[in-house]
Amino acid sequence: GPSRDAVGRTFPLMVVAHVRLPTLGESYPLFPLACAQILDGTADLVASAATVSLEEFEARAETLPLQPWMPLSRADLEAYLAGAEVSELREAMGGGEDDVPYGLATLAQACAQVRDAKNGKAPVTVDAPAPSHALAAMWLELARRSLPPGRIPTVLWAREAGRLLMSLGVPSGQMLAYASTADHPSQNLWPLRTKVAAAKTEARKALPAGVLSLVAQPNATIADLLQT
Repeated sequence: GPSRDAVGRTFPLMVVAHVRLPTLGESYPLFPLACAQILDGTADLVASAATVSLEEFEARAETLPLQPWMPLSRADLEAYLAGAEVSELREAMGGGEDDVPYGLATLAQACAQVRDAKNGKAPVTVDAPAPSHALAAMWLELARRSLPPGRIPTVLWAREAGRLLMSLGVPSGQMLAYASTADHPSQNLWPLRTKVAAAKTEARKALPAGVLSLVAQPNATIADLLQT
C-alpha cells in the first residue's frame, strides 16, 4: 500500500512475514486461496496504517494469522475450479468473444518463450486479469502446465485492482513498478488483454476449436476449460 514520510515523499508500505507451508509441489496454484486469511488480514492492516499509531500497527501485525487454512492438494484445486464459471473469466477479460482466446494464447506464448530460453531464464512477466481467487488459481494452473517441471512463478497479486503479475522466468526486479503502472512500457511485461483487433484474431488461430467452443458456452466451468 502507499505510504508517505515526514517530508511528503511516497513509497510502498510492505508487511513481510515468513509462513510455514507444506511442500507446494503441483498444487501451488491454490496458494493465494489457501493463504486468503493471511492476505486479507495483511491488506486490512496496511489500509489502517494512516489512521493508527506505530505502536498499534505493530500490535496488530503480531496478531496476523500466519497459517494457511486450506490443505494444498490437487483434489482441492480441481474441486474449487469446478465451482467457478468461465463467464467470470469472460467478464474479467473484457466481455468480447476474442478476449479470452487472446489471453490464453498470449500466456501460452509467454510460457513457450521461457521454455525455449537458455536455462529457462527469459525475463517475462505476464499481467493477467484476476479479480478473484478462482481466476488467480486458473492462471497459475495454466502456467504450471506450460512451464518446465519444478518452476514456480514469482507472483504479485493486486486483487482489488484485479491484476495477477506472474514472473515466469527470472524473477523480475520491476514487479512493483509493473504493479503501480497499469500501462508500463517494458517489453518484458505481457498484458493478457489488448484492444488490437488484429492481435485477437491472430490469437484465435493458435487455439484448438474445442477451447474456442467451450469459452462461448454459458454454463462452462474453469475446470471444463482446463480439461480441453
